[in-house]
Order: sequence, then C-alpha cells, then structure tokens
Amino acid sequence: MRKKCLYCVNFTEYYYKQNNRFAYTGYGNCRIKKERVARHSCCADYKLKSPAPLNFGALCEELANTVTVLNGIRLIFDESGKQTEIKELTNET
Repeated sequence: MRKKCLYCVNFTEYYYKQNNRFAYTGYGNCRIKKERVARHSCCADYKLKSPAPLNFGALCEELANTVTVLNGIRLIFDESGKQTEIKELTNET
C-alpha cells in the first residue's frame, strides 16, 4: 500500500492555472496537521481515500458511441469491398 499524502482523505491538492488546464503544484493542505505538505510525504494519520464510484450511464453512452462509429467504418469497408468485386467482374468479361 502506498501511504502517501496524495492518497489520503485529509489531503487537498494545490493547483495552479495554465493556459488550457490546471496543473498540480506538488503540495497541498493537510486537514489534520493544518499545514502545507508535499504530495509524496507521509504521516501517522494516513487514511486511504475511497475510490470514485463508476458512472455506468456515461460508460454505456460512450460504448454506444463507439459501436456506432465502428459500424460506420464496417459499412465503408463493406462498400469498398463490393466496389472492388464489381470492378473485378467487369474486367473479367
């Protein structure tokens, strides 16, 4: 188990704003110590964060979009395959 402040419930990350996103500073606030600590430090008050719950609705929607795109690609390949078959048939006769 990685007992680092980064994975602790009592740790809140500090960020700084870049042009297109927020980036980690490498430091944060510890609610127990009430002071600034490094992300990779550790203490006796470590308590593991619970994992974020999965959003099955978003997952199903993303899978449906992926299947739709793959079906479109398959249709394109099927049509191009039929066109080459037609060209081969016309060249043979």
